[in-house]
Amino acid sequence: LMSGGNIHQAFQLRPGTDPLKIRIESIDVNNNILCYGDTKGIVQLCKIDITETDFNMQELISKKLKSKKVQRVAIMQISKNILALVDGNLVLLEPTGLEIRKTFTKSAIAFAINFEEGIAVSTGKKVLFFAFNPQADDYVPVAIGKSNEISFPDQVEKLTWNGDLLGVALKKKYMIVAPAGGSPSELIPANGTLYPNILAFKDNWVAISGDSAYVFEHNGKQIAGSMINIGAMTKTNPIFAMVISNYYLIVMRDNVVNVFNLLDYTKVQDIELEKGDVGSYMVLNIDSKDIKKFTAMIADNIIMSLDVVGASKKDPMSKLMYLKAIPADKQIQRLLLMSKVTEAQKVFSQNVFPGDENFEQKKEEFNTSIGWALFLSLIHI
Repeated sequence: LMSGGNIHQAFQLRPGTDPLKIRIESIDVNNNILCYGDTKGIVQLCKIDITETDFNMQELISKKLKSKKVQRVAIMQISKNILALVDGNLVLLEPTGLEIRKTFTKSAIAFAINFEEGIAVSTGKKVLFFAFNPQADDYVPVAIGKSNEISFPDQVEKLTWNGDLLGVALKKKYMIVAPAGGSPSELIPANGTLYPNILAFKDNWVAISGDSAYVFEHNGKQIAGSMINIGAMTKTNPIFAMVISNYYLIVMRDNVVNVFNLLDYTKVQDIELEKGDVGSYMVLNIDSKDIKKFTAMIADNIIMSLDVVGASKKDPMSKLMYLKAIPADKQIQRLLLMSKVTEAQKVFSQNVFPGDENFEQKKEEFNTSIGWALFLSLIHI
């Protein structure tokens, strides 16, 4: 397990499952329950147990849907229902038998779920909205003005909720919408990027334009100097997935995972995948019982699905691995031992905030650690 070109290690690639005789298309995880959809129309729920040395997975239930491909799956955090995008059909699966409970639309491109389990679905140039109605025991359309939809000037490729705002990635530009009311605001043109995407973290947005990722405030104002070149115009080193955890933008390519810092817009780490593995999909694994981590989108690990090179089209194979987030105190300790004070300060700023409990005490302890590190570095000159 290798990492190259690193300032320090923020994540560590850990062992995964043996190759599975399927081609996984999408995964999602809720605590110790993992759901995947494959290229042959199968949705499966598994119980996972992740340790320092093992990735154990036990099948709970599997369901073959009438489809060639399950494009995306998502576990709803409260109800545990499954949303599955199946050849354009967005369906709701109940968690005990994976039976189809509802079909929202037969022309879906993308969807997003907010913390209240409100659902936004793109169908070409329109976005539809649904919410759960306890009295009807069903998801019903939510009125946006006179209907439950908003129209856009171009095809909607990606959707992301950030609080009560919805980020929309069109083919040619990005927009922010407040479904409850107010006019949409534009962020930035897509500028020909091959991987249009909009992501949310804290109260901010990240949008991909041209070769680079740019950071915006909640209201859509671009943060000065926030450009990160992630090579989003290259076809030879494609991007398969992007996630954000605790101010880290994590970009999965075919044989490497790049980690960037969203506080100073620099690359932190390159994590090389094992020989014969190709990136496919990744998702944050956050303990939903830890409200602070869950609302701040801080993952203890990141689950990845990888395609196994050499498997035939007739008998494709995938496997699951994970990136373990290295605790901040261990990152800081290692950086100070290397006299990398600036990098240690970045890690501290990503994990300790002025509003936190015992902030002043933690800050004082950190400054003391810096003093000792500088003192020891002078002794060894």
